[in-house]
Amino acid sequence: HAKDMLIKDASESGIFTRGGNKFEGTVIGEGNIPIERNLRILKLAGYDGTVSIEYEGSMDCIDGVTKGFNNLKKFIENAEKQIK
Repeated sequence: HAKDMLIKDASESGIFTRGGNKFEGTVIGEGNIPIERNLRILKLAGYDGTVSIEYEGSMDCIDGVTKGFNNLKKFIENAEKQIK
């Protein structure tokens, strides 16, 4: 599945913690995760399956998933172009 997160300083609010950092879910394409690079790596490894969306952001879930889906489609198209 695809999801994006904002990496926050330890002093900021966040939902998840790891290594002293805090993370907060966000719309795919609006966080710190290199989504397009990760998709390219999966494609180069031969993955040709489904990519689902996991959304944990604070925006309305329908709006967040819709916006993330549109961003994810662009990332997939760009990743495929870079491989060809």
